[in-house]
Amino acid sequence: MKRYGYHRTSTREQHLDRGIKEITTYCEQNNLELEKIFNDQQTGKNFNRPRYQVLKEDVLRAGDE
Repeated sequence: MKRYGYHRTSTREQHLDRGIKEITTYCEQNNLELEKIFNDQQTGKNFNRPRYQVLKEDVLRAGDE
C-alpha cells in the first residue's frame, strides 16, 4: 500500500508549504511512509483540479490511501 497526500489552497496568498509540512509531519509522527504529495492552488468549489485529477485517475490503485 502506498500513501499519498493532497493539499489545496484557494489563492496564491495562502501558502502551500504550511500544509505540506503538516502532512509530512503527521506521517513522520505516525510512522507512515508517504510516497508523494500532490497540490493545487485553485478553488475548491469542484474537483476539476489538475493535480487532484492526476492523483485520482493516474496514480491511485486499489489499496492505496
